[in-house]
Amino acid sequence: GSINLGQGFPDWDPPGFAVEAMARSVSPSQARNANQYARSYAHMPLATVLAEDYSERWNRLIDPATMIGTAVGVTNALFCTLQGLLAPGDE
Repeated sequence: GSINLGQGFPDWDPPGFAVEAMARSVSPSQARNANQYARSYAHMPLATVLAEDYSERWNRLIDPATMIGTAVGVTNALFCTLQGLLAPGDE
């Protein structure tokens, strides 16, 4: 009786601005090396933007290098969170 929230199969195209932004972000003309793995706990440009936003929202300094983590989807985020918090025998 569980619900799998980890998969979604939308039946619509993403908005044009999102497709264009993605294409620009991986374009070799942007002098970016998009063919590299991000650091495992957060892509630094994304972590920086998140830290700036949440620092303003919460009125406190959020360090993107030590206080922000990202995940590839909710399944990965939940798995990592539960692995870090639970021990054998926990219910």
